Formats: sequence, C-alpha cells, structure tokens
Amino acid sequence: MNAIAPITNSSTPMNNARYRSELFETAAERHTAFLDAALPLRTGSHGDVVRYCVDIPMRFAECFAILKDGRKVPLANKRSFIAWTGHAPRCEMLFEAHGLRIAAQIDPADQVASEAPGKIASIDAQPIKRGARLMARRESDCGRRFIALDGALLG
Repeated sequence: MNAIAPITNSSTPMNNARYRSELFETAAERHTAFLDAALPLRTGSHGDVVRYCVDIPMRFAECFAILKDGRKVPLANKRSFIAWTGHAPRCEMLFEAHGLRIAAQIDPADQVASEAPGKIASIDAQPIKRGARLMARRESDCGRRFIALDGALLG
C-alpha cells in the first residue's frame, strides 16, 4: 500500500466550485474509510471528528479525537499512536498499524482541510520494512523531529 493522496491537489481546477466540492467529498470519504479501517476509534468514526489532540493523562502521551457531539474518544488500540510533532492546531501525528507507518498532517489553515473531518490535510501510509519497527520509532522519513510518547525526541 502506498501513500494516500492529500486532499489538496495542485493539478485540479480549483476555480470550478462544483468540481472542487466533488473532489473534496471523495478525498474526505477516502481518508475517513482508511482511518476507520487502519486506526479505528474506540467508539465513533473519523468522519465525525472535529479535531485531534494529544493528551498526557499519566506518564505517556495518548491521541484522542474530539467528536461532533463533544465526546473525547481514544483510539481502539492506544499503542498505534507513536509520536507527534508541532503544536495544536497544526501538527503531524505518527501511527503504526497493520504493518504501516501512517503520518497524518493536521492543518486547519489549509483551504480544503479546514472543511475536512479532523482538519486532516494529508495522510501518508508506508509499509514498515521487516525488522525496522524500532528504527521507525527513532527516525522520521521527513527528517523532522518527533516527540515520542514518553517525551523523548525522535529523528
């Protein structure tokens, strides 16, 4: 499985409002379906997410989704969340699930992502190479430094 295309695409004619609306709905539905399958929430759907947040309730950080109805919901598998970079509301979160390393860029200022569930601008999913799981937790593909669940810097 390769990268999932970002919601925005510079090659599409953004001056056609109807086309742009259809493109957005298709991409948003694709992102929601992928996230619901790869990183399910304990309850609810990623399509109902208003925003994502990182909280440190005890010693380790956890990823939560704030749903339209106001509920704060964790991932079904909390261990899927491995790191984040940036500060709310604009950040990037790293996950590992089903043999994939998944990077979700959240940017409410992005023209199209501002309308998307959870304000996700893009999702990148890459297979984790065999034997590289621990290394994946220490390095990012983008050269960015991520904050691990225990507060250590990665990358």
